[in-house]
Amino acid sequence: VITYSAFDRAYKVWSLEDYALLHVIDGAGVEEIKASAGTLLLLGRHADGALPVRIVSARDGREVARLSWPARPGPKVELVEVFNGRLLVKQEGEDLQVVELRDGSVREVSRADFPTPWALVFLHERDAFLAFRRRAVTAWAGPGRRLPALQDLRLGPDRSTATINVKAGQDHVVAFCPHEGAGARKRARGAEGAAGRPGDGAAGAAG
Repeated sequence: VITYSAFDRAYKVWSLEDYALLHVIDGAGVEEIKASAGTLLLLGRHADGALPVRIVSARDGREVARLSWPARPGPKVELVEVFNGRLLVKQEGEDLQVVELRDGSVREVSRADFPTPWALVFLHERDAFLAFRRRAVTAWAGPGRRLPALQDLRLGPDRSTATINVKAGQDHVVAFCPHEGAGARKRARGAEGAAGRPGDGAAGAAG
């Protein structure tokens, strides 16, 4: 659990096991904090062509990585996430950039192939993630490679991720697609089958 103290101008990280205070993060220069599988992503203000990024351990506050990402001046930063040792960054109208934190290498995914989604679901155990845009769901391997799973899956008109259920082993996805009759049920079964095939990488995307 993360709380913010306006008096101390600091973020406090608490344990859910015994509600003990784990550590304190100085809030100076921090615009946003995101939590992801044992790590915290601390984002600074996008200015002067750079986006300050820090990644720390959620358990003890130890710094895992620090960088100043060379974001283009002008375009809005639409997506910044940390996932399995990678940083995902996307600006408005730009390609997705997947940064390997261990060596700084960057893989770019065309904005035509990866338009900005309205939601992401990370499947850490499978090193994959799901991207939601309009009613479509696409599956991606962690390094930014498109997977063949779920290509025919379409969400209902409300486009809610609540209609997607990921099984505990992250090897199947159960999708409810209302108002589309038998065709929707067929697509959901097909997505589950693709997700469950070993070796195609789609198992990670279907959790």
